[in-house]
Amino acid sequence: MALASGASVGITYVAETTRGTTPSSPTMITLRTTSRNLNPSKGLLTSNERRSNRQVQDARHGFKQVSGSLGFELGMSDYDAMILAAMSDSAWTAGVSTGTTSLTSVNATSKFTRASGSFLTDGIKKGDYITTTGMGQTTTYFLVTAASALELTVSPAPVDNTADADEVITVQGRTADIGSTLSTFTFERQFADITQFQTFTGCAINTMSVSIQPESIVTANLDIVGMGFGNMSGTTLDATPTAASFTSPFSAFDGSLYIDGVAQTVVTGVDFQIQNGRGVQGVVGSNTSPDVFEGTAVVTGTLSYFLEDATLISLFEDETEAALSIKLDELGDTSDFHSLFFPRIKLNTSDIDPGQEGPIVANATFQALYDSTNDTSLRWQIANAS
Repeated sequence: MALASGASVGITYVAETTRGTTPSSPTMITLRTTSRNLNPSKGLLTSNERRSNRQVQDARHGFKQVSGSLGFELGMSDYDAMILAAMSDSAWTAGVSTGTTSLTSVNATSKFTRASGSFLTDGIKKGDYITTTGMGQTTTYFLVTAASALELTVSPAPVDNTADADEVITVQGRTADIGSTLSTFTFERQFADITQFQTFTGCAINTMSVSIQPESIVTANLDIVGMGFGNMSGTTLDATPTAASFTSPFSAFDGSLYIDGVAQTVVTGVDFQIQNGRGVQGVVGSNTSPDVFEGTAVVTGTLSYFLEDATLISLFEDETEAALSIKLDELGDTSDFHSLFFPRIKLNTSDIDPGQEGPIVANATFQALYDSTNDTSLRWQIANAS
């Protein structure tokens, strides 16, 4: 008799058009995971009848739902759909461009400037990573640390260039912001060695957590809430699901981190969570929820850093808001990256527990706040140049 092995378990998914309903003849997609703790659950309704033998006479199964989590190592590809659903954006937005125009770069002021038109009207925002053409730059990507109609302040500083009407600035790749679109998926857990399959429907991402720590692969976790599930079956939804791409995961030492436009070399770790507050609710006449109900998107995190001076602690002491930018580069290729930009964060704590020796590490929690200029509390940019 064959017994199921954890080494043979896989997860596939498909986006749903109608929440709670698997598309007919679905084209499933393989999801790379490190954990697959996705499970059906039911309430237990226990009879309160009192009997002389002091024992429970009856019980009924109650409300059906899906709960659990899926862990993975964040990489360049394969997670676009999950990130978009966690961000509650309706679609990825292609990077905007100035079009060919007259642009000047000034090394001394670290700016790109123009005499007419508007960077803001073009759609370029603080926190975007941009590329240039026709400007003779030796750096491929620049982080926009401040934006106005006629000026972009960037890091690193550009080389000087005089406008001759052949310059272009482009926001590389695609972006997603915290939005209000609730997307659901059908997940199938496959026990391939015993040819059994579990289907979970109406599954929404309630929380997405990301951990960026030194000497570690960047990890992420999805907490799932779902509307329903099917019985274990010997038939799969799709015998030939779309394969994963298997790109290398990100590591914490490939990339960069900026606070208020200043590159940081003392940050020892960043974790953050997108908490959507979603849930399901029972109704009379059905043992499943009629929908997944939306909540408030709350973005929080923690920041650890070596104590060097009062700069970062002062953000907490003075209740000063800051902008946080994190760039994660693909292995061996800085032109392929994920960028995470928090336009407004407020540090809520500043804890220091000095050891007897070695560097002193400070730990701060932060709350990300909605920024009206960027129209989000978090912008996720993905650039695939290769």
